[in-house]
Amino acid sequence: MLYLETDKDGDRVFLHTDREGIQKLREVLDFLEGQPEIPEHEHLITPAWGGNELNEMLSIGARDSNSELNRTVHEVKMYYWPKPQA
Repeated sequence: MLYLETDKDGDRVFLHTDREGIQKLREVLDFLEGQPEIPEHEHLITPAWGGNELNEMLSIGARDSNSELNRTVHEVKMYYWPKPQA
């Protein structure tokens, strides 16, 4: 499970995950870190938007008391900006 949501104003992001979600994040970060010395990015997307990396729903028991006001994040675009070599 890898589920992201924002508060109603979009000022805070909440990440809900389990072991599989943590592994997915590690894989994405390892991929980005292993790229050549050029900027690179990776997408995490929900099924509703054509991906399969993010979940669209979270089980009711895992949600906090304000979650009915929160909004699901359907896409995360992670950028890697390597430092130039001296």
